Amino acid sequence: VIEELLNTCKKNPKLDPKADYIDLIEHLKFIVQKDANINVQAAAVKLVNALAYGLRSKFAHHAPQFFPLMFERFKEKKALLRDPLAECCDYLAEMINLENILDDITAAMGKPNPNIKQQVDQFLFRQLVRFSPAEQPKKLIKAIVPVLLKHAEDSDKDVRDCSCLTLGGVLRLTSDAIFQQLAGDLANDANKMAKVKEGKENAEKEYAGNQAAKQEAAGVSAPPVQSAPAAASGSTTV
Repeated sequence: VIEELLNTCKKNPKLDPKADYIDLIEHLKFIVQKDANINVQAAAVKLVNALAYGLRSKFAHHAPQFFPLMFERFKEKKALLRDPLAECCDYLAEMINLENILDDITAAMGKPNPNIKQQVDQFLFRQLVRFSPAEQPKKLIKAIVPVLLKHAEDSDKDVRDCSCLTLGGVLRLTSDAIFQQLAGDLANDANKMAKVKEGKENAEKEYAGNQAAKQEAAGVSAPPVQSAPAAASGSTTV
């Protein structure tokens, strides 16, 4: 049934906003959270994404309910489920203010499962890339940096690397001086800071690419990449 609905959404991407989708949404939440079949879960996540795309703003108030469920499913290593989860989380994140799900984000980051830590950190990197330094989500940064610093000391190498790369996304939005205040002892660790700077470079490239694509779609030339100053006065805080 889910595959049939998914095919219907693909053929009719724009959905009727006046129709009642409550029962379907509740059923999808149950499947994402409880179903043991990874194929069914993956199809359900894709259908959530299709509904969000088809309903646009009409789906926005449902979006926050899915994040804790999807973050938890990130414990699954297989790309069959992991990739649709990442795509869906990214799309839903564009519909909401991330500050409204800070508790869900930090709770997921605090899970012991390394796959969840890694995937949520990567999710955060992708979200940080959406912002310019002038638009930096300060509450989000304040909430996630302490947990990212813990992840940077994790026993799992992939978690450590992902957290440092995501901290690089933070560095792009702040200044060197402010980042040093936020990062504490990590700022003095040459190996970790090398990975952080790699993350900053990756974030700058992705942000520039995103801006160029937007400008091209709008039919105008892309502006120069906006990056934070190398240093800032102590009066600037995140």
